[in-house]
Amino acid sequence: MKNKLLKIINPLLGVSLLTVVVVLGIMKLGKVTSTLIEIHEIAGIVLLLLLIIHIFLNRKWYKSLFKKKK
Repeated sequence: MKNKLLKIINPLLGVSLLTVVVVLGIMKLGKVTSTLIEIHEIAGIVLLLLLIIHIFLNRKWYKSLFKKKK
């Protein structure tokens, strides 16, 4: 179940990150519209939520990073 969910979450995470970066790049070029600002904000919120889910689903891996080796 976890792997199936990660196969959905990870591509969505990439798409939302790409959307945030591309829209920011367009806005930096001088074309700032209210629609672009809304897209950027929504994609940022989605990115944050997906990142939280991704970290939660991979919490065992993160915990293993901080275990002491004997």
